[in-house]
Amino acid sequence: MTKLLIVEDEPLWQTALSSLIDTRPDLQVVGVVDNAAEAMGLVESQGPDIMLLDWKIKGPVDGLELANTLTEGVHAQYAPWQVIMITGSPREQLGDIPYGFVPKPAIAQRLLQAIDEALLQGGAPQS
Repeated sequence: MTKLLIVEDEPLWQTALSSLIDTRPDLQVVGVVDNAAEAMGLVESQGPDIMLLDWKIKGPVDGLELANTLTEGVHAQYAPWQVIMITGSPREQLGDIPYGFVPKPAIAQRLLQAIDEALLQGGAPQS
């Protein structure tokens, strides 16, 4: 079972992402939060395999900063392939990022594909 954490500040998108992921029996949402501080708490307690991060979230730390914290430096716990940025903004606005990227308008078509691609890069987690 692949565990996913959703970090999204808009309730409608939180519900949409959770519902889409729930269509796959091999995927499990272990938390839905709207800010980086709560996300870090769930990273510690739930150990998600993949993080779905909106760029613009509540609080002083945005999704891109959270992704960098999770994958770089002293606090790095994840590889870049384990992070998928989800945003309504064009990819170019995020700069040259090593993370997965799914624009919100294409979520229905591309999110599950992006998760599968991430799992192929790192190998599926053991149940």
